[in-house]
Amino acid sequence: MAQEHEMLDIQKRRKQPRLWIENLTIFSDTDPVAVLREISFTQGLNIIWSIAQQVDDDEDTSSMLTGHSVGKTLLCRLIRYCLGEHTFGRKDAVEAIRHVFPKGAVGATIHVDGVSWSVVRSIGISDNSYASSELPLSGLAAMPHGEYPYSGFRKSLDEIFVKPLPSPKPPEGKEPYLWDHILAWLTRDQETRYQNFWKWRSQRSGSQTPTFARRKQDALFLIRMVLGIADDRESKRIEKIENLKNTVKEKETRQKELIEESENRIQYAKQALIDLMGPPEKGLDNGNGLFGLTTRVESFKKSTSQELEKLKDKKRLLDNTLIANKAIVRNMERNIKKLVAAVQGIDESLEKPDEKDKERQTLESEWESECTFGNIDFKQCSHYRAYLDELRGKWIALEKIRKEKRAHTSSQNDVQAIEQMILDEAQMREKLNRHYTEIQNLENQIKSVDEKIQQAVMKLKLIEHHNAQRRDAMELKDGEKEGSELSVIINEIQTDRHDLRNMGAALEKAQSDPYHRVMELKKLYDKVLKTVLSDSYAGEILLPPKEDLSFVIRKTAGNLTGEAVESLALILADVTAMLWAVEGNGHHPCFLMHDSPREADLDHHIYGRFLRRIHELSNNLDGHQAPFQYILTTTTDPPQTMQNTETIRLKLKAQPEDRLLFKRFLKKPGIFD
Repeated sequence: MAQEHEMLDIQKRRKQPRLWIENLTIFSDTDPVAVLREISFTQGLNIIWSIAQQVDDDEDTSSMLTGHSVGKTLLCRLIRYCLGEHTFGRKDAVEAIRHVFPKGAVGATIHVDGVSWSVVRSIGISDNSYASSELPLSGLAAMPHGEYPYSGFRKSLDEIFVKPLPSPKPPEGKEPYLWDHILAWLTRDQETRYQNFWKWRSQRSGSQTPTFARRKQDALFLIRMVLGIADDRESKRIEKIENLKNTVKEKETRQKELIEESENRIQYAKQALIDLMGPPEKGLDNGNGLFGLTTRVESFKKSTSQELEKLKDKKRLLDNTLIANKAIVRNMERNIKKLVAAVQGIDESLEKPDEKDKERQTLESEWESECTFGNIDFKQCSHYRAYLDELRGKWIALEKIRKEKRAHTSSQNDVQAIEQMILDEAQMREKLNRHYTEIQNLENQIKSVDEKIQQAVMKLKLIEHHNAQRRDAMELKDGEKEGSELSVIINEIQTDRHDLRNMGAALEKAQSDPYHRVMELKKLYDKVLKTVLSDSYAGEILLPPKEDLSFVIRKTAGNLTGEAVESLALILADVTAMLWAVEGNGHHPCFLMHDSPREADLDHHIYGRFLRRIHELSNNLDGHQAPFQYILTTTTDPPQTMQNTETIRLKLKAQPEDRLLFKRFLKKPGIFD
């Protein structure tokens, strides 16, 4: 180790700590009031020394331990309890104390910004806590519990140490900062082993200190505010940035949903098109390439349109042929009617049509009509046509008999004429039946062609519909459809990201603005470090935006490595923060309590040097009138020059029993660290 550095020079700007404890009293009973132990403290350095004792190997020590488990950590917990922490120990310790002291209490005289407060809190089975800035501690302990609520003291702590901070809550947090958080930093759990600058409480301690949403970032931001190297501009900018980030995240989520919706629409339309067109031929695909789906759709539309035109041409040809056939049929039917009339005219007055003739005539008159039951033309009904042909056959046979009968009474010329007319009629009816059949075939063909035309038209409509849906969805997906929700969101996200870049630059500037103050803080940290160690070491402070806030030791030499470096850097950072406030900076209460910092793997020589330097500093700053209060517990013997000074406020031992904090073992040995 290099030669010791000169005395640490601190520019005192404060006359007294903003927060310090004058005394702490343990009451074994409050009805009537009975004092078990009273411990006085001063401004400056206060050491609670747990003295290690030699124990013979043969001596029964089952009910006691040496150095540890004598109450030093419990004393720290009682101080924290008086300062506002929710409980005064781990569960087993609390149960043991309540068992032994069911009406016990702890009290303290605490100075807050020049105002003296008396605080009494139950450590027994009740939950009574009360505080007064008017009564002395002894008077408050004997008062009725409800007249001086403890909440007034807690409110004072929040008003004085939390409310003046630049920001009432973490940049991204919803829950506000509390005095509990600052207290946790000033009075670290021993269980955290002094290895993490922003980790103040261990779950094992059962302190019930409220946690942060972002444990590391929120704790470090609080430290920076207390140190006065972060302001409300930074906090507000961080909050705006985080709000905008959350907005962008929500919009990106919605963008993803809309893209997925568009993709689903694309896939649905694509599959519908494939179902209509059939699978691609070999060498083609369903993508968007040269021979992809778009090309297939256009080709299919073209071939279907061509097929549709052919079908329409075929229908026109069939329609014309049908019209021609119907014209022939109508002409033939007129000629047949004339022949029938001519034949019947010869002897019409003598012969009257029988019932079958009437039925035939009725059916023939309905040839062009529609069946009300079958919803088709009678001429297309096979039953109608068969029955009519049967009647016509009977009529022809009957007419032949009639004509033969008339032939006997007619002249030879009439007979020949009738026979010729009957023959002509029969031939014409035969031709007529062929035309009926042709008409039926034509109508069937036209019906089939109509169905194909309808199918082709429907295919074209569906192809166009699904292809339009696909194009629309693709435009939506790519954000190319002007005015669409996705297009609007994409543009908003681009704008928001641009704003985030600008806000980030503004934040960096806000974080860089206190640079000169940080440099002064760094100088102080480096000075404290060199005083405790030597000029071979340098202290450095890392800051946002490039780094998280941290105090580090550079240029280490010798055996000071690993956890020892981290622990010493943390302890000296806490001390520097306190001294920084002594010099008039920030919002630190100038109060600090470390429980057994030596146990954080500090070298014995470095630890002794650290204690001497703090002791010298305290004396140099007016000793008991120093503008800070530093309470430190230790199981390691302080340097010889300090052991008989008033800096040692209490010596605890494992034996005799009355040297324990509670002057007895509390039924559960080993519950105290």
